[in-house]
Amino acid sequence: MRHKLSFRKIHFIYLVLLLFCFIAVLPTSAQDKKPRKTQPQLTTSSIAVGAFVGENPPTAAIINDFETLAQHPLDSVSWYQGFGTTTSNQPNFPSTALDTAVDNRSVQLTLEPWVSLSDISIGKYDHYLKQYATDVKNWNKPLYLRFAHEMIQDNRYDNCQGQTDCSEWYPWQDQPKRYVAAFRHVHNIFQQVDADNVQFVWCPNSTPSDFTTVKKYYPGAQYVDWLCTDGYNWSNNDNQPTQWFGDIFYNIYHTFIDHSAFFGSKPVMIGELSSCDDSSGQAKSAWITDVFNQLGSSNYSQIQAFYWFNMNKECDWRINSSPASLNAFQQALLNF
Repeated sequence: MRHKLSFRKIHFIYLVLLLFCFIAVLPTSAQDKKPRKTQPQLTTSSIAVGAFVGENPPTAAIINDFETLAQHPLDSVSWYQGFGTTTSNQPNFPSTALDTAVDNRSVQLTLEPWVSLSDISIGKYDHYLKQYATDVKNWNKPLYLRFAHEMIQDNRYDNCQGQTDCSEWYPWQDQPKRYVAAFRHVHNIFQQVDADNVQFVWCPNSTPSDFTTVKKYYPGAQYVDWLCTDGYNWSNNDNQPTQWFGDIFYNIYHTFIDHSAFFGSKPVMIGELSSCDDSSGQAKSAWITDVFNQLGSSNYSQIQAFYWFNMNKECDWRINSSPASLNAFQQALLNF
């Protein structure tokens, strides 16, 4: 038996058809765009405590040794890995070793390109970088990627890296256009393989700090998740006055936050910091106390993570370079 369609039914069918037509004419990008996973955060506390503990990649033993000395757990562990021009100098991402070592801590990886920045941009290392990015994705744990850190030495490209008295300690320094192109290219490769567990960290040194110079090297807010800077107190090693936390970081920090329209409103991390010591250990202990007082203050409220560089290298950067230094570090961490 045929039934007449009521006005209510006709109205309902009309609405369904109208909705179908609306969906059909949506742009392809709107229908096909894959939602980005929520990015992992370093820690639920206000400032994440991190460190480079002196090994690449870090081991469980050396991480535990540092935590025992500090009397405080690490939220994140830093390490460094470089790649070169030949396959013998292009290491794999060490997923298994990191699984054993880091447990539930996040990882900050500084990826150092000991190759031409231009060659990265034109795709010469795409095969290696895509496999590397895929391995990081499959590792599926939070990773903070600092690509080609400290990219500004004096903003004058001397192309002398490796030569005697060369001011450039990295081959990727002082080349703003090449640097920006290479950073974007590497970022895009990680995005293409859907490595959503990765956040990109852009990390110039604390000097030069003027906006006019620093902005030349910025890849763009869409390519950067964290702003970052590195800085050290060398003074006890070269007989200069102590460089306190504010002396080192105030200017670059304010370059970031005072120009948020350009950099974006990003969290800030200190990718490396430490101090040389004097023979008494008192100068470094005072410096450590000042560092943590500043980190916990409203003066630097956008700093959400720091990484202590714990190695006896140019000088003894370690937290236990003296008993006074170690005690200051332990006491400061009681508030973190």
